[in-house]
Amino acid sequence: SEVILYHENRGYVYRSSEVICDAIKEIFIGNKSGASSSTVNHGDAIKRESAKALGRVAYVLSDGSSSEEGGGKRNSKESAFDKLYDWLWKQYKSAGKENPRSCVNFLRSLETLFSLKPGNMRSNDVDRICKDLQKELEDTESPFAMMAIVDIFVVISWWRPNIFESRFQDIVDILVGWHI
Repeated sequence: SEVILYHENRGYVYRSSEVICDAIKEIFIGNKSGASSSTVNHGDAIKRESAKALGRVAYVLSDGSSSEEGGGKRNSKESAFDKLYDWLWKQYKSAGKENPRSCVNFLRSLETLFSLKPGNMRSNDVDRICKDLQKELEDTESPFAMMAIVDIFVVISWWRPNIFESRFQDIVDILVGWHI
């Protein structure tokens, strides 16, 4: 999945992001294979690598300075990233109803995104994601999702401490509530 980050592949990733994301969704959730009604279930290692790939796609779409597509226009990048993030969050929420463990893979992709430290990602995009994650941390009843969200906040705290610091007290209160 590292080839997604190669500069020469960014145009393809930008153009094909929907196809890539749909394929990764099938890996996370499982899919019905062809004529038979059996479900194809991929192993945890494949799902982890796919989560990294999805995070790398998000990174490419969040980077407004590099891609042959969109002519370097920041607005087209923002809308592509916003569209991807909205899709990712929707998939996470719907997968959580069916299988709380599989939904964590969508969260892991956000951890990968932030671990790549996207330099051109707008602060309001990061803040929006943090707001959604904090709300989910408050509402979740899944220990799997809770651990994944905390891991994302750890990465954000290193990369964008100013955004994390404003939420720190609330996150601690939520985690103490989990402990009690």
